[in-house]
Amino acid sequence: MKASEAVSVVVADAYPVVLSGCCRLIASNPRIKVRGHTTRADDLLALVGLLRPQVLVTDLNFPGVDGAELVAAARERSPQTQVLVFSDLHNHAAVLRVLQAGACSFLLKESSAAELTEAILATAAGKSCFSPPIAGVLLESLRKPALEPISAREGQILTLVARGLSNQDIARELGIAESTVKTHLVRLFAKLEVQDRTAAIVVALQRNLIRLEKPGVFPLAG
Repeated sequence: MKASEAVSVVVADAYPVVLSGCCRLIASNPRIKVRGHTTRADDLLALVGLLRPQVLVTDLNFPGVDGAELVAAARERSPQTQVLVFSDLHNHAAVLRVLQAGACSFLLKESSAAELTEAILATAAGKSCFSPPIAGVLLESLRKPALEPISAREGQILTLVARGLSNQDIARELGIAESTVKTHLVRLFAKLEVQDRTAAIVVALQRNLIRLEKPGVFPLAG
């Protein structure tokens, strides 16, 4: 990008009032040009594919849409577009999933106008910018000791747990005793440092140990 060229941006947020204010704020910087904006996730992907902006500034608040999958889809539509997430999302596992999906920067909506516009310019240059709480999430994830590897069988069982199968159903599916399933789950909980099935799935998703068929859905059996 030449020094005289404005950074091209597409902005997306599910709430029209928030979107309008965000666009006005960004457009007030002469070094940035808003080329498109939308309140719909499907339109977001269409705009990114059509306009191929340098930066996509987006929240993750679209109804029924998984934020990490949206980021990954945007990057697939336009690999040269960097994604800056501008959101109030504080869930640690969700934040990590979004970054793993390809987001370059992540600012909370409590950020100032100057912080947002400077982050857009930095993101366009391929530099990552994070609000302090998000940087803290990243540091915490890096400081965690590596988990003990899970076996292929444990991975199978964890995937079936995520699909909502009971211990009895898992035993029938894999052709093993129900007591064996329980033993594997006890070992899994210890390896993942969790106390229950839901927490095990969250950690497994965070560490990319399994993938859900329908992201964001946790049909857990008791």
